[in-house]
Amino acid sequence: MNTPQGPYQPQQPGQFPRQGQPTGPQPGFGPGGQHPQQHPQQQGQFQQPGHGQQQGGWGASQAPIPAPAKEKKSKKGLFITLGLLVLAGGAAAALYFMGFFSTTVFDDNALKSGVKDTIVKSFGVAESKVGAINCGTKNKIAAGSSFQCKVTIDGKEKVSVIKVENDKGEYVVGQPK
Repeated sequence: MNTPQGPYQPQQPGQFPRQGQPTGPQPGFGPGGQHPQQHPQQQGQFQQPGHGQQQGGWGASQAPIPAPAKEKKSKKGLFITLGLLVLAGGAAAALYFMGFFSTTVFDDNALKSGVKDTIVKSFGVAESKVGAINCGTKNKIAAGSSFQCKVTIDGKEKVSVIKVENDKGEYVVGQPK
């Protein structure tokens, strides 16, 4: 009878190998149960397993490496932006309420009355001869601006130019032509 050679113990039918004894070639071991020859490496370098090779021995499996935790982004920029928007909105509201965005216009009835008084007192037209006065609506109170009023005098329509003197609403009525 031939005796098997090598580190393996012969087995009889129905016998199981003893615990701890290798039963065949194992990963990580060379022929005859010897550790494979490792190539010398430079200090500080690591040998990486090749593509498709399993790192470790004896059926060791690699656990999946968890993804690195995401760093929390700073919200400092967001707060600065929101703060600036709030400030800009507050400034715009303040300017609006102070009248910066709105234009001041003449009161239509007060303007008609003032034009009639000036025509009567300054140009010597009898009050009974002054009829309808139409200056339009929403005439702006802005220094240096002007607009026209249509004035009916003695049944004839004439035009008087109104020049705004300042932003306080003072104006000069031109002679009706």
